[in-house]
Amino acid sequence: MRWPGIEAIYGEFLRETPVFKSEKRWEDLHTRVIEHNIRVVAQYYTRITLTRLTSLLDLTPQQTEETLARLVVSGTIWARIDRPAGIVSFRNKRSAEDVMNDWSSDMQKLLGLVEKTWMGMNAAQAAQSRVVKSSS
Repeated sequence: MRWPGIEAIYGEFLRETPVFKSEKRWEDLHTRVIEHNIRVVAQYYTRITLTRLTSLLDLTPQQTEETLARLVVSGTIWARIDRPAGIVSFRNKRSAEDVMNDWSSDMQKLLGLVEKTWMGMNAAQAAQSRVVKSSS
């Protein structure tokens, strides 16, 4: 949800309602829309440049960093900003145990596939040798 679009389409109507008569409530809505957008970006991206995130949120780089930092401190999202590279990472570091469990699971899948392939090849060779013996 892009804030300029929401403001252009619904702004006039919403500001006429009693709920949004106060500027503070309008700013709160703006803040919630930005926080929602950051949570959505964190779900779909593992890494994004700060420039791109800033443009998606329609904020200044400083506002983007402040909002991101506030969400990280509150525990809403996990993120790390690499300022020199200008990259925001949303992927949490995994423990060695998790990495090994994933590796072990992948190896089991691979070995299962190798075994299935081997059995299929043996069956094909056995069928071929029966055809060769019967034709001789």
